[in-house]
Parts: sequence; structure tokens; C-alpha cells
Amino acid sequence: MKILICGSREASPRLLSIAHDFVQLYHEHEFICGDADGVDAAVIAACDALGVKLSVYGANHVLRHQTRTGRNIALGGTYRMRDAWMVAQQPDVVIGLWNGSSPGTLATVKHAKQQGIESYLVR
Repeated sequence: MKILICGSREASPRLLSIAHDFVQLYHEHEFICGDADGVDAAVIAACDALGVKLSVYGANHVLRHQTRTGRNIALGGTYRMRDAWMVAQQPDVVIGLWNGSSPGTLATVKHAKQQGIESYLVR
């Protein structure tokens, strides 16, 4: 199973803890995430610490955070395009860890739902 976790850069300690716990709980699955601070960085750190399969996607040909143990992919285009690309990887589920104001997290979850992908928004 492929799991896309996206989330807010300005994440609360609770959301960061949920990101870590989710990776730990589902460590036998493959993860996809972006390269931003906050939730993305927490997912990367948890996957690296636990040796979990991960693909990290950046935008504008840049990776702000990288995995040491998985795949790092720096795409061209905007962050919105990067988010759509991650959804196009056909994850089985999308988890958005949302601070209530991050437009990218909300848009990614909505886009995944429109594609018929099981998606959840956690606040």
C-alpha cells in the first residue's frame, strides 16, 4: 500500500507527533510526501529513523528536505503542480495533517478525493 502524507509547514507538536506515530504504525507500507518544513520533515525523519520506504517530492527543481534512505525527486514547476504529481502517483490513501489554514494541504486532500482516492483531513 502507498500512503501520501501531506501537511502544514506551521504544524503543532500534536500534528508532528501524529505524523511520526502514523509512520511507525504503518512502517511496512510505502510513503510519499513533499519536502517542506513541518509535517513533511517529520515524515521524512520518521521514515529515515525506521527504515521505511519513502519517496520525497520537491518543486522548482529544489529539495528543501531529503530522505537519506528513500528516493528524492526534484520536479520542475510549482508546489501546486508537485502536490498534483504526488496524487498522480496513485496512493491508496491520502492523509492531510492540517493546521486549519494551510491552503496546499487542503487543496491536496480535495484533489485526491476528486480522483476517487480515499482521503482524510486531520486537524
